[in-house]
Parts: sequence; C-alpha cells; structure tokens
Amino acid sequence: MTETQTTHAEPCNPAHDRLQNNYRRVQKLQFLRSKNIRYITNIRDFRKEVIIEDADANQWLDKFSLASGFCCSRAIGAMHNGTSTGSIAIKTAATCNHRLCNVCNALRAKKLRKKFFKFFADETKDLEVKPKYKHFFTALDNLKSETGNIDFISGADIANNFHFMHLTLTVPHKNGLWNGKEFYAKELLQLFNKMRKCDWWKTTVFAGEQTVETTQTENGLHIHIHALLLVRKDMRQTRNFLFGKIFSKWNELTVDHKIYREEFAFSRRRALVEVLSCIKDEKEFGRIYNNLDPRGSTMIDLKSLYKEITAAQYNDIKKGKFERDGKYYKYISENNPKDLIKGVLECLKYHFEPAVLENDDGKLEVPFLLQLLPNIYRQRLYGKFGFFYGLTPLNIAEEPTSEDEISEFVEDAADAYDPHTGEPCIAKELLFVIVDIKHLTFAGNKRNYYVSHKYIKHHFPPNINTIPAIKDFMGLVTNRRINATMQDENIVLN
Repeated sequence: MTETQTTHAEPCNPAHDRLQNNYRRVQKLQFLRSKNIRYITNIRDFRKEVIIEDADANQWLDKFSLASGFCCSRAIGAMHNGTSTGSIAIKTAATCNHRLCNVCNALRAKKLRKKFFKFFADETKDLEVKPKYKHFFTALDNLKSETGNIDFISGADIANNFHFMHLTLTVPHKNGLWNGKEFYAKELLQLFNKMRKCDWWKTTVFAGEQTVETTQTENGLHIHIHALLLVRKDMRQTRNFLFGKIFSKWNELTVDHKIYREEFAFSRRRALVEVLSCIKDEKEFGRIYNNLDPRGSTMIDLKSLYKEITAAQYNDIKKGKFERDGKYYKYISENNPKDLIKGVLECLKYHFEPAVLENDDGKLEVPFLLQLLPNIYRQRLYGKFGFFYGLTPLNIAEEPTSEDEISEFVEDAADAYDPHTGEPCIAKELLFVIVDIKHLTFAGNKRNYYVSHKYIKHHFPPNINTIPAIKDFMGLVTNRRINATMQDENIVLN
C-alpha cells in the first residue's frame, strides 16, 4: 500500500505576516533612498562636466542634494538587547519633506490612499450638506431622511451616488512659452478656478481635487492640470455635456495673446470635428466649433476613472480599455470599492509626482531640475474644490512632520516585537539604535533584514521603552546642532 503524501498550506501566522509587511515597507524605503542618492550622484557628475556660474542655481542644487541625501539616513530600529548585529526592526525614519524627494512623496501618497479608503468606506452620516450643494441630491431618494430632507451624508453615500472622472487640461506652448512665460503653473490654476465659477460647473460638478504636473518635451516645459471630478449621475450623457462645456470655456480662457493665428489649419479643423463628435446636439456642436479661438487651447481630456494594467491583461479585455504612451489602462468599476480607489489614486498620483525628472536612460535631468526648483518653491500645486474644499477627513499636509505620520509608512511605532520571530515581546528586551536605511541587508526569506554593527550610528540607553525611544529619536534628528553639521558629516554617499 502506497502512502499518499499531502501538502498542507502553511497556516496563517500573524507574526510572519507582521515581519513580511515590515520587510516590504522597509525594502521600499531603501529603494527610494537609493533613488535619492542616485540623483545626487547625477548632480555631482553634471557639475564635473558643466560649470554652473549662477550662485542661485548652485544653492538650489545644494539644498536639494542635502535634503534628499538626509532623508532616511537616520532611522530608529529595535534589536535584541546585548547584541550589536543581527535582525533589526525599523520603527520610523527621519524625512526631509522636500517636494521632489522620492521617499517623502511616497509617504504622502500612502497617507492619502489610507484617507480615501477610510473616507469612501465610512457609512457614518456626519458630513453636512450645505444649501449650495442641495441640488445635487434632489433625485437621490435613497438618501432622504424620514423628514424628506438630505442634511447629512457619508463618504460611502458619495462613492455610491456620483460618477468619478479624470480631467486633464493643458495649453499650447510654442517655443516653450505660453503668453510669454516659461513656467505658468500658477496661471493655469487661476484659470481653472475661474472656470469652476461658471453656473454649468456648479450644477454638474459636486467635488474634486486638482494638481499640476510638469514634464519636459522637445518644445520646452509641458505644464498641465490633472483633476478628479465627482459629477452628477442623474444627468443623461453627463460626460458629453461636461466635455463640451469645458472644451469651449478652456479654449476661451487660455488664449495666447503673444502669438498671431487667425484660423486653424485644415488638418486641425478635421481633427476638431472628430474630437467634438460626442456633442450630438447640432446647435451646441456649431456653437462650440464656430467660436473656437485658434490661439486658445484645444487640448483637454475627460475620461471615467481608469487604472494601469499589464499588456497581457489588456489583450484579454474586449471593452473598456485604452493605450497611451506605451502603457495600458482599463476603466474601473465604480461598484467595486477597491477598484474605485485604484482609479482615484491613478488620478491623484500626480500630487506626488510633480515632475518626471529622469531621462530615458534613468538619469536625473539636472537642467530640468534647475528650472523646476525655484518655480515650485512654496507654491501650492494642488488643492480641493467643491464639496471637498475644507473637508477635514481628506486633508493632507504636504510635509509629514510628526513621528506618527512618518511611522504609518513603516510599522505601528507603539508595537514591541521580536525582530527575528515577529512575536510580541517586552520593549525592554530590545535595544534601540540609529542606522542608515541604505545599510540594511535583506534576507532571502523575505521576513528578516540585518545591519552590521559597524553601521550603527547611535545606541540608545538600555531598558528604554518604544515610544520614549522614538520621541528621543525625533528630537535628536531635528536638533539644530545636528542639522548644522549634517553637510560636514558626508552622510549622503558614505
């Protein structure tokens, strides 16, 4: 009789899950820190080849290098007490808060993702509907209270009763200029704000968020707006109606008075007929088409939310897909909460990718960086509008400053657990140390990572608990004396 061997799946182990989750998070931190360091190296190499005589330009590069080089060069981790090397569990890391730092942008994106998940899943009806938004709910009988009014709604109500759309707006920039300016993000946001004051916008668009992204093209800087729109479901062909209104108004607002052009080229006229083919009403089509100014923008895009997919997935899908710039996308299902969030984040990811800084070879475009840094300094590049304006649950600071905000990216800072087994333990059994994220070595089991004793920068006193250790750590890395000597420590590459 032959024995039959059976293979059992490894039972769920919370301790192992804890280690694997922390492993992935910290490994991502190391990858992003490495990317920062690569950018700094690219800047140094550029300076060896090109002499930058402008003192301000050199100062911008120095500040960027110092900030991004410092990010995650100080991280607090827990090891077994009495050992100076071995498994370590990173609790949190000091960040630089720079707008173009890879680490800090990932932190902000993760925090926003959590906020949106929580917001659209929350069924608590505690969001007040102000009078100016009442008209959005007149046809939504499912939300009315016993009195027949809709005074309060929940995030889940919003997710279930509005269409989500992704709007992209840009302007023509011949020779890299629009109305004589090379960088015009502030002006675009002002025009977008002006368009949102139109009556047709106020009656159709319930809420949203917008941000500015800057890329570099052969024709100079390409500056454009990405916006998330929540629009009424009760209107027939809402997207087509809204597209026509936005197309017409944006063309009117974005006239470039520095160029002379009396009419569109014939090929462009034909293309515009195709673009506006969604406008089925002949009178409305004629009104829009005949009043277009050839000096204004005709470059807008309004789509339902979508998410990026693989080429194989793209080939398997028959409908609801599109390809752009060599990438593949699928329109999301608004009835699927996780799918909806993915679409929202695809739209809002530009909040945390304000510019595409690398060339095709993966190297930092230093001249582009020099253009960008002074122009985005202290400029608010994104914000909320409509019902979302001032909505506390969706607020996010541009700079994560507290240890609680930073620790969300890594691990619950209050937990004390064995860095090798993942099992809970007494915090006093651990030794807290400061290390640079880049010096961690990751094991093949995808659970543990290690640090050599020679890379430990600081040992905390023994028998200190987790929260006091983290508070001391945050005080240490923000100490003025340490910041003043940061550049002299050569912490970036050594």
